[in-house]
Amino acid sequence: MPRSEFMMTAEEIRLKRSKRRRVIIIAIAIVVVLVTGFFTARPALNAVKAWQARRHAAKAFAYIDNANWLGARKEASAAYQLRPTEPQSVRAIARFLSRTRQPDALEFWQQLEKLTPLTREDRQDEAAIAIVSGETSRAEIAVQALLESKGADPAGWLLAAQLAIQKGAADDAMLALGKVFNDTNATEQQQLQAALLELALASGSEAIDARATDAWSRIEKISRGKSAAALDALVLLARRALSGQKSASGSASSSEELTARRVEPTARRELGAPVAAAIFYPRANSASSGFSAASRLTWRMENPMMFPLSSTRSITASCAVSRI
Repeated sequence: MPRSEFMMTAEEIRLKRSKRRRVIIIAIAIVVVLVTGFFTARPALNAVKAWQARRHAAKAFAYIDNANWLGARKEASAAYQLRPTEPQSVRAIARFLSRTRQPDALEFWQQLEKLTPLTREDRQDEAAIAIVSGETSRAEIAVQALLESKGADPAGWLLAAQLAIQKGAADDAMLALGKVFNDTNATEQQQLQAALLELALASGSEAIDARATDAWSRIEKISRGKSAAALDALVLLARRALSGQKSASGSASSSEELTARRVEPTARRELGAPVAAAIFYPRANSASSGFSAASRLTWRMENPMMFPLSSTRSITASCAVSRI
């Protein structure tokens, strides 16, 4: 018995020892909590940041779907800055840059592929921006992945056709467009996009009459509907009629120029300005196209959105803050 307890009663000794045990238990509990908190605080913080990043990314996707680019940029940047290793954060940045036609998107698609497998929509956006940026090898990989996946859809065949046109492979482009025309699941907008691409092929080929006739017949069929694509087709037919009147009065210089001028405004809206430029402008600016210097100057003045791709990189700069 300790000397301090020599003069104490049995009850006093019991209470003292009970109090000592409580103090020891509380001290041990505090140590355990501190040690546990030390090892779990960072994972918990990361989990919270990941959740917040996914929430911002979801908002960014919604803004992108509604073409609210300012809101999409803000939310995508916030998601990436919170957690740059979160797949949804990287996906939000890559999708925003792709839909706004900024080549920097390719870097983020590559980064996302290292984190998680790319979805079909991811591949479509990657292929589209690669085609616009002239990154043929990247576009080929993305398009091939789309076509090899189960249930290749019209969107994938449209991208394959655009890539083939960019490479100058007219037969491959027509084969891909045929897949779209024969697909019963293709929407009117996709059918219209395919018809515009067929017109692009017709404007630089020897089989201009056959392809152009087929494309215009498809556009006329689409114009009978009640969708937004039908309205675009109707506008395109109106432009064709007006251009035909000008041609009769001697104001147009060639059938190729007429085809390009009729199709380009709608193609720019349906396919995107950079894709339309990649399809039409190189032909219009080539020595073999038959366009006069005045025609090329008029083309530039009437289509300012086609030159060149915006070099805006502020979104990438803001996203890079978290890397510093």
